[in-house]
Amino acid sequence: ENYFVSPNDNPGIDAMASTIIHELVETQSDPQGDAWNDSDGNENADKCAWTFGTMYTASNGAVYNMVVGGKQYLIQQNWLNVGDGLCSLSVPWCE
Repeated sequence: ENYFVSPNDNPGIDAMASTIIHELVETQSDPQGDAWNDSDGNENADKCAWTFGTMYTASNGAVYNMVVGGKQYLIQQNWLNVGDGLCSLSVPWCE
C-alpha cells in the first residue's frame, strides 16, 4: 500500500479526515469525558486507532477504505462493544 499518496490528492485534508472522525466518534460516545474506557484506559476509537480494515487502491495508487459523496477516504475503524468486540467501519447489522 502507498500511504504517501492521498486518495484525493490533498494529503493534509485526507489525513485530517481520519483523525477528525476518530475524535468525533469519541466525543459523540463520551461527551462528558467520563464514559466507557477499556481496562487500559482506551476510549472506543482508541482501541482501533490506525487500523483500517479492507483497503482498496485508487487510480493514483493511494489506498482508501470508504467512499463518501464520490470521494475516497482512508478512515480509521471504530470499536464495536458487542459480543467479544471488534474493529469496524460500520455496524454489520445496519448495512
